[in-house]
Amino acid sequence: MTGKTSKNVAKAISRVKRDMSRLRRVIWPMREYIADAMLSDFFQDLETKRKMQELYEHLTYLADMVETQRDISTGLVDLYLSSQDHKTQEVVQRLTVIGATFIPFSFFAGVYGMNFEHLPEFKFKVGYILFWMFVSCSGCFLLYSFRKWKWI
Repeated sequence: MTGKTSKNVAKAISRVKRDMSRLRRVIWPMREYIADAMLSDFFQDLETKRKMQELYEHLTYLADMVETQRDISTGLVDLYLSSQDHKTQEVVQRLTVIGATFIPFSFFAGVYGMNFEHLPEFKFKVGYILFWMFVSCSGCFLLYSFRKWKWI
């Protein structure tokens, strides 16, 4: 999902969930009112009682459908949040790999940037080249390890 589409989907799901909650708040009291009216002796006519029973059954069906739709929309919200969390975890993992790759470089730069006079590597003619080979090999080893572990 792209960013804009993803936001639109989230808004649509939230709107459906909100609408289902509103419908539930309307249907449940109507259903209870009809149930109370059916239990009272207010309606004497059998045809009216049958129609009220039919209305009660329709309201019960609607209430069940609203609950089902609310459950589905809640599941969709959970799925959306899970996918967003997964994307965030992937980004954090990539940033961790990049950070972990550059930690040895920072360490080497810190040690060799201290201006010590008695580092043995400074006396070698190939010390500079060996330093860069060691740094490059450590970086390549880390990248190889990350690929082997399927982090990148």
